[in-house]
Amino acid sequence: MFRVPLLLMLCSLPTFAFGADLDVPSIAHPDITAALVAAGTGDRILVDASRYNGEIGIIDHLIALKGVTIEGINGRPQIPGIAVGADLEIQLKNLQLSSTILDIGHVAVYRQSGGTLLAEDVWLPEGVEAPGFYLVEGIQAELRSIQGNAFRGERAVEVRDDSTLLIRSSSFVDNDFGAVLASAGAALTLEESTFRGNFAGRGADVEVLNQSSAILRSNNTFSQSRAQNGGGSLYVERSSIEVSDAVFTDVSSDGPGGLLFATMSEAGFLASDARYSVVFRDTEIAQTTGVDQGGALLLNNMDTLIEDVTFRSTTAADADLTDTNRAEGGAIAAGAGLLTVRRTTFTSFASPEGNGGAIAMLGSAFSLDSGEMTVEYSDFYGDSQITETGRGGAIDVADASATLHSLKILDVSTDRLGGGIYVTDGSVHASKVDMERVSTVGPGGAYRAMRSDLNIADGVVKTVSAPTGALVAFSEGEANTLTVTAGWFEEFATEGEGAGILVESALWADLRQNRFCGGNATQATSGQTDGAVVQILGGLGSNSEFTANLAVGMGTGMGAILRRGSSETAAAAEGHLDVLHNTLLETSPIDIWEGDVAIRSNIFGHADLGVHVGSYAGEVKGDYNLWWEIEAPTSPVQPSLPGANAVYGDPELVDYSTGNCAIPGWLSEDSPARDAADPNDPDPDGGTPDIGVTGGAWSILDDADFDGFAEDIDCDDFDADTYPGAPEDGLDGIDHDCDGVVTEPVTDADGDGTPAAEDCNDDDPAIHPLATDIPGDDIDQDCSGEDANSFVGSGCSHAPLGAGSSLLLVVAAMRRRSRD
Repeated sequence: MFRVPLLLMLCSLPTFAFGADLDVPSIAHPDITAALVAAGTGDRILVDASRYNGEIGIIDHLIALKGVTIEGINGRPQIPGIAVGADLEIQLKNLQLSSTILDIGHVAVYRQSGGTLLAEDVWLPEGVEAPGFYLVEGIQAELRSIQGNAFRGERAVEVRDDSTLLIRSSSFVDNDFGAVLASAGAALTLEESTFRGNFAGRGADVEVLNQSSAILRSNNTFSQSRAQNGGGSLYVERSSIEVSDAVFTDVSSDGPGGLLFATMSEAGFLASDARYSVVFRDTEIAQTTGVDQGGALLLNNMDTLIEDVTFRSTTAADADLTDTNRAEGGAIAAGAGLLTVRRTTFTSFASPEGNGGAIAMLGSAFSLDSGEMTVEYSDFYGDSQITETGRGGAIDVADASATLHSLKILDVSTDRLGGGIYVTDGSVHASKVDMERVSTVGPGGAYRAMRSDLNIADGVVKTVSAPTGALVAFSEGEANTLTVTAGWFEEFATEGEGAGILVESALWADLRQNRFCGGNATQATSGQTDGAVVQILGGLGSNSEFTANLAVGMGTGMGAILRRGSSETAAAAEGHLDVLHNTLLETSPIDIWEGDVAIRSNIFGHADLGVHVGSYAGEVKGDYNLWWEIEAPTSPVQPSLPGANAVYGDPELVDYSTGNCAIPGWLSEDSPARDAADPNDPDPDGGTPDIGVTGGAWSILDDADFDGFAEDIDCDDFDADTYPGAPEDGLDGIDHDCDGVVTEPVTDADGDGTPAAEDCNDDDPAIHPLATDIPGDDIDQDCSGEDANSFVGSGCSHAPLGAGSSLLLVVAAMRRRSRD
């Protein structure tokens, strides 16, 4: 539906150029009714508050008035309500109205669309059971400095039927049936207005219905409002709303959406952003509470943009505290639709005994359609208030897909699953998501995935704990995949299996280029570690790769990398595990119970046992590995290890020290691991790959400037124009090609096309080797070493022209020609 922008429409409001002044009361005009009957276009009716005694009933027989103003003087007179006809232009100023105030076009003789209203400094009556302003039939209206308080039966202002309304610098307080309603295609804008202590069944401050739009901008404030059924402050149905530069404080709902309940966007009806139906920008939201879903925002099938917003102390309360109806989304609960959250901060959010401490993307929980969410450049600070969250301490994704990028999640915990992020029956792609001090009472300290695809890349996770799978607990779904790439994981612990990553079942698990430091899985009974880095359970046809990872300081016991089936039987030995080009130092060994395993080109150091192989294992291959200070490289059950081309001794890691996870296993020039890996493995430099984490096609190659050259061979890994073999600029004094030689800058200060090194005067563009020398001016324009008349190198000054000088001129000319 096409709608003219509100400000453009308001430009057509009348200027109300004054004609005659009609005084009320006066002999000619004892009351306002008499004055209106006599008024003409542009007339001003001045109502004297000191003498006007009012009149009986509502003034309702006026039609076709143009540009008439009713203005109070000598105080603010109290006048009766006014019902006026369509196609009317009227201004109200400095008045107090005593009953139903304005009904433009509603009871008019002529029900035509049109008409304009400007009301300024008007007080609406308190305690009445009808709207203060009821604007219909395509009216264009502006309300300035309106006070609408304590309405008991209807909202203070209602605008509908494709009408347009701007409310500015107004106040709406303690209204029992809400403040403002826009419906049936109306366009509402609010600026610099205050809403406080309003109550309604839904949307206590603003309700927007049936293909209408609302724009809330320029310092509106909302506080202490409450709704009974949903949307403590705002309610939007089949319409759009944009909120910017606003403050919401202490608003709540006894139903979903403590601040906003928005539902069922119709196709094609969007906010002026042209992509979203709900937009929040540059807004502060604090101390909001919703019941069941959405401590602040409940979004049902709405396309929504949240940008540069602060959420603080938002809570989704559970009405009955049952597992079948758990609260969801401490700040935001969204179902279906598109949700984009950008540069937003969540602090002290909570979903007690529920799901999604800050955000719950619920997909088909609200709709048959799945939802899609993007959250980027945002921070989640849980503090101590969200320890009761059921699953997904920060984010819960169910039946939906989510892309998470550049997030910080701190001090978050749950009492069930997924201390940081939980996903079920959906997919999550998380890149550059950093977590610290995250924990859960159930599996999955940082991430928990069930029947889902989970892709984690380039994140940092520190100080995480869970009973199993402190970093990731991944389970239930043959058709799903797990990838964890380029992560940095420190100080994680469990009391059971899989301290770092627990993969219970997956079609494919790919763990590569990660760093694990200081992890531990201590079983309460035996005190042994059990999968201190990763535990991969077979039995469901899972295949996995553990490639180019660095693990330091994992203790000893039952396996830094544990591969076992769901039961210790040959039938459970399904799937395949590749352990390739890893560096495992100060760790417990690899422990293989079932399945086929390839262990190739790894460095094992500082451990009691390198590899333990159980009796139900399938084919185990272990060639080209380096063993350093390991008491027994392999269990005697599998005599094929160590395999062919094994290397023994100190790998000579550059800058390595015990417990140091920051050094990714760089090898010294003389390291025995250099060029010692399987020659059939691909390698970035085209040669034979090295053993360990820095060798092979998927090695840890830190490349901060993404120019394709790792930091160990890039002389400036923060400049994408600098790398081995890069073209030299020659003008900036930088060694771009990393050959150790800085090419001298080529300069030409005077811009004459001759480099400074070849120009005898680089400050004068008229002087250079190709210039024409001007004889006799004592200037060497062509850089020949002399002026056309000069004797260079004689040590003598020029001889004066005079007697005997002709011969000298002839000789000089001859020398010049012979030189040319």
